[in-house]
Amino acid sequence: MTPRVFVLAPVIAVMACSTGGSSRLDGGMVSEDGQPVNDGAPVTQDGPSSVGSPLVVAAAELYACNVVADATSLYWGTQRTPTITPVGIRSAPISGGAPKTLAQGETATRIALNGDSVFWTTDVSMTSSERFTKFIPKAGGTATAFATGVCPALGTRADATGVFCATQAHGDIFFLPMDGGNGTLLTTDVGFLTASEMDDTYFYWVNRTQARLMRMNKDGSGVTKLADLPPQSVGGNLLAIDSTNAYISVVDNSVQSIVTVPLSGGSASVLVQGSAGPMVSDGINLYWSGLHSISKVAVAGGTPETLVADPTMYPCGQIAVDSNFVYWADSSHSQILKIPK
Repeated sequence: MTPRVFVLAPVIAVMACSTGGSSRLDGGMVSEDGQPVNDGAPVTQDGPSSVGSPLVVAAAELYACNVVADATSLYWGTQRTPTITPVGIRSAPISGGAPKTLAQGETATRIALNGDSVFWTTDVSMTSSERFTKFIPKAGGTATAFATGVCPALGTRADATGVFCATQAHGDIFFLPMDGGNGTLLTTDVGFLTASEMDDTYFYWVNRTQARLMRMNKDGSGVTKLADLPPQSVGGNLLAIDSTNAYISVVDNSVQSIVTVPLSGGSASVLVQGSAGPMVSDGINLYWSGLHSISKVAVAGGTPETLVADPTMYPCGQIAVDSNFVYWADSSHSQILKIPK
């Protein structure tokens, strides 16, 4: 369909960002009220587990949640609570070093990156259903807010040009430019949207109404069905992609599993049985968090492996990987952790 243009509320102190590749929000879940949750459980496996001890990247990170990474740094946010003032949006060098606060007092239900900036979606208050997206340079500075209510907790993605947003119940997908210009409605009425992802070329989403994995060009053209999914598919934000495949957490006849679909389109096939929380793929392995664990399985299939399991640990929100480690926030111990892949 032809994109429709609409005018947003004024943007505050807009900053330009230089060119950079697309960055996805890998994994992550939110509840219906927009708060990060993690209702996964360790995936059932028949083979032996390899359980290790995680390393602490940052301690005393109260209510930390949602970890993302670029080539040099980790970034994470803070959950909103009724009694604790949020620490804010934080970062730390991957190579080691003290964390720093980029945006004081901010909460984040989702985090995304582009070449120069960190984006996060936050709610206005504990009792408000309104949410908005902000961004700040990775080096620090002044936070910039897009229009209130435009980018909800589900579906915020960023590239060098701006933010792509997807609403859940209304099924609208639209684009907000970094330069503060008019927003563009890319497509509408795509069904009850429960998960989305993006790469350099396409925007992907799960249409729960019709149980489908969908794709479109980033200008809103070329809306395509990639695969049919089990009719009871997907609750929460459980979709990950790499350069070859999409990975979706589904339920089929009360059996939970992770299925994989080629990004070129085709049938969904079961990769591993069991429930899963936020997921991320490095193209070799798929990693996911459970209620008290971090696990992986080869994207080509095989026996899943538990990297770490601790009944007192509660991974919160998005998880991240680089060439050596898996990173996540442990909300019960107020830590940012990592473990070798």
